[in-house]
Amino acid sequence: MNYTAEIEYTPDNIRKLSRAVNNAFRFNLKVLYLIICIGLIVFGVVIGMNSLTGVVCIAFGCFLIPSVNAMEKNRASRLIRQLNGRVIRVRYQFSESGFSCFDSKENKNVEYGSIIRLLDAGDDLYLFPNSNQAYMLDKHSIVPRGEAGFKAFIADHVGLEWTYPMSLLTLNLKKLKFIRQNTRMR
Repeated sequence: MNYTAEIEYTPDNIRKLSRAVNNAFRFNLKVLYLIICIGLIVFGVVIGMNSLTGVVCIAFGCFLIPSVNAMEKNRASRLIRQLNGRVIRVRYQFSESGFSCFDSKENKNVEYGSIIRLLDAGDDLYLFPNSNQAYMLDKHSIVPRGEAGFKAFIADHVGLEWTYPMSLLTLNLKKLKFIRQNTRMR
């Protein structure tokens, strides 16, 4: 069976794409960064507010916590600026041998074997050819309709199972193992 899907790369979708790439492959770094920030704050509290070292540690910890997602935000902002208000519409056609991506300027053919991870995140699906980019699909644009059938088709042809976004609240060793088993390392 052949499927089609599409996506419009609006500023909001570019931000979602950047977040998905960052969370899929840099989640452990974000957690480590957050632990360091919290450690600085705790260390500052233990030392005490009366010492300069304690105040500096608390200040740095508090200052750095909001920048945990800075890399993904900077990347998305840079892409949005490059588009200069344009919205790019990409259409995908999936067949037994691979899929093609079409936009107004180019056509790219992709083999299923080149995909290293599959991610199901809300209204979107992501197919990662590497740890720095992804093909983003709007679930509602899949034709013929039937998200479950499409996901099974892709999983079968790629040879990986669909993963889901990680968060600190749902993080556990079983989920980490599942994600590792369903990621091809290159």
